[in-house]
Amino acid sequence: MEGKSKKKIAYDARGAVTQSQYHFLWPNFTISINPGYPNLSIAVWMPDGPGRSRGFSEQYFGVGVPEDFARDMMAFDDQVGAEDDALTDSVQRGLRAGVPAQGRFLVESEQLVIRFQKMVLSALS
Repeated sequence: MEGKSKKKIAYDARGAVTQSQYHFLWPNFTISINPGYPNLSIAVWMPDGPGRSRGFSEQYFGVGVPEDFARDMMAFDDQVGAEDDALTDSVQRGLRAGVPAQGRFLVESEQLVIRFQKMVLSALS
């Protein structure tokens, strides 16, 4: 869709849940809670060969959560996931090209990524 801008999806985040929570359980399990009505997402990721992974996710909503909220939040989650996939695919292409030999982290804002890399290193050594 070159030349056309994709519609950005949003959802109404007003509700009893006022803050996001994102939890990572080593080595491949995430739990997410997003603002709005009561909700919970889980995701599991598995290696699928060199430079590849596959996974699945499930979304759960509290009793009485409006259907339009659930639909809009899942569409937003799909959009963010597609954006993340495009970024990580780009990183993988760069790694396969052999450049750069090492990268740098933004040490103030990428603490979770840094911690994950340290956990991988510890598990492999």
